[in-house]
Amino acid sequence: MRLEPKFPDPHAGRDVALEGLRGFAALVVFYAHLTAPFPKVDPVYAPSPQWWRFEFAAGAVLLFFVLSGYVIGLTNLHPATAPLVRAFWWRRFWRLFPINALAVGLAWLALPGTPAKALWGNLLFLQNSQPLLGLQVPLLETNPNLWSLHYEMIYYLLFPIVWSLRPRSAVLVSGLLVAAGLRLGLPGVAVLSNLAAGALFWLAGLWLAWREKPDDATRRPAPWPSALLLFVVTCKLHVAVTFAQRLGLNFVWAPQVNLWDLDLLPVAILLVASVAGRSVPFPRFCPSLAIGIPALRIGWQMCSQHGWPLPDSQLYAAGWLLAVLLWPWRPDRSAWRLLAPVGAISYALYALAAPLQYCIHDLQWLPSGTVQSYVLRLVVTIIVAFICAWLAEAKLQPLIVSRVRRSP
Repeated sequence: MRLEPKFPDPHAGRDVALEGLRGFAALVVFYAHLTAPFPKVDPVYAPSPQWWRFEFAAGAVLLFFVLSGYVIGLTNLHPATAPLVRAFWWRRFWRLFPINALAVGLAWLALPGTPAKALWGNLLFLQNSQPLLGLQVPLLETNPNLWSLHYEMIYYLLFPIVWSLRPRSAVLVSGLLVAAGLRLGLPGVAVLSNLAAGALFWLAGLWLAWREKPDDATRRPAPWPSALLLFVVTCKLHVAVTFAQRLGLNFVWAPQVNLWDLDLLPVAILLVASVAGRSVPFPRFCPSLAIGIPALRIGWQMCSQHGWPLPDSQLYAAGWLLAVLLWPWRPDRSAWRLLAPVGAISYALYALAAPLQYCIHDLQWLPSGTVQSYVLRLVVTIIVAFICAWLAEAKLQPLIVSRVRRSP
């Protein structure tokens, strides 16, 4: 049996602007790991916390979820059938597994004492920081980025259910019902609540892909510069978490992703829609939320008589104001093409960069303890990470797919 139809050309019909947004998200995560104010690049020297003030890696991963759902929606437009579902699962497995296996192997190389349970569990996408159905597989110490692949795999496994419900309203409604029925802090369902929260971002991208065709050239482009600024500002403000704590609500922090991250959902939809050339869904409601949510946090900070400590509050307020002022400016989305080459290797860069960074961190023959040694190790890490990501995406992945395609 030959499997060519199950492996379409990965470059066919690619939206290079959207690929650029994916590359941007990968660079944001990479930047956060490189500039963390801990000795994670140089074993002795840690960079100034001032560099980390620009990181928003958690929001970038949620953006990955929206992009993932969007791409899955674009590539699965036909009604769900058993052969198509099997082909979907087959493609998704061989898209994720080879590079994930390499990432797990590099994590073991960076820390040979890693327990076998963690290695095998991460290899099979079972890792989670909280137990699921009584099973808990710890995240890899030298590659915690792989947590999101566990979420992605669950969404892929459950996607045929949503696919079979194809009516547009069923996509978000079903996700909202699942999330609303899982209360944060309720014993035994914390991880399910986290999965449901992440699913809302994933389903939002899916819904965006299924709701209509991309805008034609006669449609006015969405304001992606404003959407990008609002996304960054909202990531940094942590609006929902801060209000929950301030108002004394039953706040329960959960790692990776949780319902308190939903303050990012409107602006994430707005950003992906603008870069993808789609009309903004709910053209009054969605932009109003994207603008209004960070405005609430900034306004309370300015009006609070007792003060509400917010580092860089003036910077965030300036970013928000600039986004509002730039709203009429709607440049062509083609500028995102510049980051498309990074987007093409974004999965491998996201999965491989952390363990490679740890390996270079442990090289004793490289100098350490100074700004110069940190910069040297930083440059080496960047070069090695990009080379390995390119080799994994451009060489390893196609080779494995071609071998599977030729298998009987």
